Amino acid sequence: MNIHDLTRQSTFIMSLDTELAWGFLHHPKSRALVTLQNDPSHGRDMVTFLLKLLEKYYIPATWAIVGHLFLQPGEGRALISREMASFKENWLDWESYNSNMIHNPLYCGSDIVEKILTCRVDQEIGLHSFFHLPLPQCSRQVVTAELEIGVQLAREKGICPQSFVFPGNGIKHVDVLESNGFQSYRGRNSPRWNLLNTLASPRPPRQKHGLWEIPSSICFVDPLLPSSLLARARLLLSNAIRRMEVFHIFLHPHNLLTQPSLTKHLDQFLGTVAKKRDEGKLQVMTMQQLATQLNSTS
Repeated sequence: MNIHDLTRQSTFIMSLDTELAWGFLHHPKSRALVTLQNDPSHGRDMVTFLLKLLEKYYIPATWAIVGHLFLQPGEGRALISREMASFKENWLDWESYNSNMIHNPLYCGSDIVEKILTCRVDQEIGLHSFFHLPLPQCSRQVVTAELEIGVQLAREKGICPQSFVFPGNGIKHVDVLESNGFQSYRGRNSPRWNLLNTLASPRPPRQKHGLWEIPSSICFVDPLLPSSLLARARLLLSNAIRRMEVFHIFLHPHNLLTQPSLTKHLDQFLGTVAKKRDEGKLQVMTMQQLATQLNSTS
């Protein structure tokens, strides 16, 4: 059966890689990290802005949360030890974690999770690993530990994560996701900075290892040509509607800190999405909702 028959109409998905400082574990000189370190409230302000935007246009999104953000500052001390596979395999320095990260609000974010849960438009909370490690380079033992502790902490908050986003979109060990209860993960599409991606047709979702791979269409960030991002995104959306395809954008909340025009462009683009939805030309879903629909009709 054709994937378009399964989705029945064009579909819009937005996923948000929510990491705070974890996303810069191996990029300590990043401009965005420096901005967060100078004022830790900036990261939370961007989450608040995004939630208000999603409420404004009544759009549900998939928030891919780094698992350590389920913790409050200090909680990691009782849960995490140097015996974790990540520390034993030297992906993280235990002394640095124990002294600098456990109590640091840039590495803990239970307040962010609570804010997402109380959004007036239901949002999906998925998982983005636990320590934001490069999973393709990690052993199966590390990947399993990353998933298990993240799922455990999510469930303690009443969340059963169904969607997964690999750190850096580096995909490997997909079969481990199924054994931890996931239905879908975000797949790769065209290169992030491909200036011809307005001509590319997004790859449709497909089943792999018992899960739905839901490819991204574009990263809604372009520091090279920011002035044309909105026009290109709208053209891609129009193409997806005409072809009855899934159009899946993603970005990080911290992207809004380093590209000033992005807040305005994202507001305008989501306004376009809402208009197309209200005209009956587009369904707006989370990754979990799409996977559930595909499972029920395949």
